[in-house]
Amino acid sequence: MKKKTAKYILFLFTFLFVLFAAPQHTEAASAKTMKKAYTKYMKKVSSKKYFRIVSIGESKKPVLLIARGQSQYARMKEYGETASPYEFMSCDVYYYINGKVKKIGTFENGTRSLTLTKKSGQYYLTNGLSDAAWFGCVKKNKLYVYEYYKEWEKSCVRAGGKKIKNLGYISARTYSKYKSSYKNAGTIKFMKNTGTNRTKAAK
Repeated sequence: MKKKTAKYILFLFTFLFVLFAAPQHTEAASAKTMKKAYTKYMKKVSSKKYFRIVSIGESKKPVLLIARGQSQYARMKEYGETASPYEFMSCDVYYYINGKVKKIGTFENGTRSLTLTKKSGQYYLTNGLSDAAWFGCVKKNKLYVYEYYKEWEKSCVRAGGKKIKNLGYISARTYSKYKSSYKNAGTIKFMKNTGTNRTKAAK
């Protein structure tokens, strides 16, 4: 009888320890909560900046992009050509982590306007050259960038700025295969950091 009682007490103690001492799973923030956090964060950023919220996170979670450098309009104006004032070639990437908006990296590859592409249900931030292409998304709270080069450089995958996978030199045929697996989802049109635009972005 004493042994049974001792076993029961030991079981009860173990159960209570697991229940209260073990870390509890917390529900991931909703897209709406994340968008509100991003637009609130933008209130502290210069009104001269441009931003956009895009769904390149895991499970199409929203991610905040803040444009860097000149717009395509300002850049092409120097050459006497016209372009959109809402398109940019690079941006800083922010993500909602543990209740805070944090910068997780910069996407500044390529010389074209930033676009969105889609592959296997996941959206990617995209740019490139005539013989290179970069695709970025957010996974595990890090900016993942898939870098593909047509023969002249080693292709690879980076996470948080660190190379995690080396794809080596790839042939022109393999390069085209990788690149074509991402489907164009449109050019990213950034928004000027105004109250009206922040309200629109939060919806």
